[in-house]
Amino acid sequence: MDTTRRPALGSHLVRLVVACLGVLLLGLAAVPAGDASAAGTTPRPAAGFSSNFNLHHNGWTVLSGPWDHPNGAVLHTAGVVGEVASVARIGQFADFTYEARMKRLGCTTCANRLVIRSRLDPAGSLDFAPAFLFQYNNEEPGEEGKFSVFKVKADGSSVVVKGWTKTPAVNQEGWNVLKVEAVGNHFRFYINGTLVWEGSRSGLSTGRVGISMYRESDSTGDDFRVDWARLTLAP
Repeated sequence: MDTTRRPALGSHLVRLVVACLGVLLLGLAAVPAGDASAAGTTPRPAAGFSSNFNLHHNGWTVLSGPWDHPNGAVLHTAGVVGEVASVARIGQFADFTYEARMKRLGCTTCANRLVIRSRLDPAGSLDFAPAFLFQYNNEEPGEEGKFSVFKVKADGSSVVVKGWTKTPAVNQEGWNVLKVEAVGNHFRFYINGTLVWEGSRSGLSTGRVGISMYRESDSTGDDFRVDWARLTLAP
C-alpha cells in the first residue's frame, strides 16, 4: 500500500473545509442586522450605538427637513416652516436606554422630541406612525419649560399619555439631555437626570428610534442642535 498520498489528501481536505467555512462566514456577514428580506428570517434586534455627529450622521436616515453639521461638531437643522424635521436611526430596537443631548433656540413653545419604537409611515405623509414621542419646549420667558409624552397611531392621530407639564428640569434655551428607558410596556422619561414621568403603555414592542423638531409657521431664529445620541440595549 502506498501511504505517501495520505498526508497530501489530509491537507487537501483541511484546505477545502477552511475554504467552505470562509464562504459561509462571508455570507452571514453580508446580512445586516434587522434585514429580514436578506436573511429570510425574523429581523434580529440591532446593536446599540453612540453617535457624536462630528462631520456626519452615518447610520441615520433623514426623513424630512434640511440637516447639516456646522463646524463639524453637531447635527443641526433650522427646521421647515410649519412642518416637522426628523431623522431616524437605522435598525429595530425593543428594550433599551436611549438618550440625546439637544438645544433649541427660536420658537419657545415648539416641540423637540425623542421618538421611540416607531414605524415609518408607508404613505409618506408622516415621519413616524405609529410611535411614542417624548418632547419638551422652552416655554415663554418667565415660565418653566414643559414636557409631554404622546402616542402616535398608525393613522397619524395622537393619544395623550402625559399632557404638557411644567418642570424645572428643562434648561431653557440651553442644552438638555432627554433619556428614555423602555423595557416591555414600562417606560421612564428623564430630562437632565430628573425623572419627569414613569408609566406603562402597550401596543408598540419594538421599532426605530429618532429625533424630531417642529417649527411654527410664524417662528423666527429657529436653531435646533443635537450634540450626541446613544442607545444601549437592556439586558
